[in-house]
Amino acid sequence: MALSTIGTNSIADSAITVAKTSGVGTTMIQQWRLTSSFTGNADPITSNLAVASADGGAGIGSNMTESSGVFTFPSTGVYLILAHFSFFRNQNDRLIQGHIQADTGSGSGEAGTAYAFCVHGLGDSTYVSADTQFLFDVTNTSTHKVRFGTFMQDSSTTVIGDANSHKTGFTFIRLGDT
Repeated sequence: MALSTIGTNSIADSAITVAKTSGVGTTMIQQWRLTSSFTGNADPITSNLAVASADGGAGIGSNMTESSGVFTFPSTGVYLILAHFSFFRNQNDRLIQGHIQADTGSGSGEAGTAYAFCVHGLGDSTYVSADTQFLFDVTNTSTHKVRFGTFMQDSSTTVIGDANSHKTGFTFIRLGDT
């Protein structure tokens, strides 16, 4: 028996339904950012977090929700979580860290950690950034949560936030079903 190719002109528009295309393509993307800077450690970052919407910021699908720094997923699935941290310091700081903490309902742990080292140079302020990521299998939206935190050796280091630019922020992408 010979195989034949089905072209798009062979399929009636009425035959293509949401049920038949479910799970095709990316169903959820959302970006959050820290809207103002703070100095010192935060574990977790609990305030000044907002959906990135300036300059045409966009998302797809249902939104993440956040309360006191704890993020809840809109549906089960496998999510790619990207975290970007920007720091400012006018002196050395030998240990600067940004991290993703994942909680599955039976405790939380550091799921992704990014490190930076701030070397103060020629009398100018120093800016550094660090990135980490984590693939999270969210099997239950009631128990599976994430939060983001920072730690630095010198509590005078500033975590940079900006309501209009992605300086410190987090991206959530649902890749598929769990």
